Amino acid sequence: MNCAEKLVILMQAKKDKIAKVIGVEFGEMYFNKEDAEELLGLPEEKAEYIYARIKADIADIRVRGLVGSLCPFCYIVKHSCRICKYATRHGGCKVKPSDYVELINQFIERRLAVSDVLSNKFYKDLIKEIEKQGGLND
Repeated sequence: MNCAEKLVILMQAKKDKIAKVIGVEFGEMYFNKEDAEELLGLPEEKAEYIYARIKADIADIRVRGLVGSLCPFCYIVKHSCRICKYATRHGGCKVKPSDYVELINQFIERRLAVSDVLSNKFYKDLIKEIEKQGGLND
């Protein structure tokens, strides 16, 4: 399994968790076919770098929730929403209206903390599963 595929699995798992907690339509809002195709089209060197950064942030600084350091699209454009294809499809993360703002609002309406639902443990377990599927145990 290459690193672009690992990034798709990571995003798909977040999508599935969001769908389970706040509804299928919100999972689709977060990550869709076009998003997966963009990730799968990354040069392997770039995908490796992005995957390694996300993996390190999960392990080292215990990131959680829906933050830029867990978003492969933020790394693709070096956190510049103006040139982000994901932001073109979904709206910028800090812009109203956008899918991100709507997702956060849905968590708030349900009195759920995004960082509890998408906890560091969720991400650590996910990385272990991705590594296991990929035949890597590092």
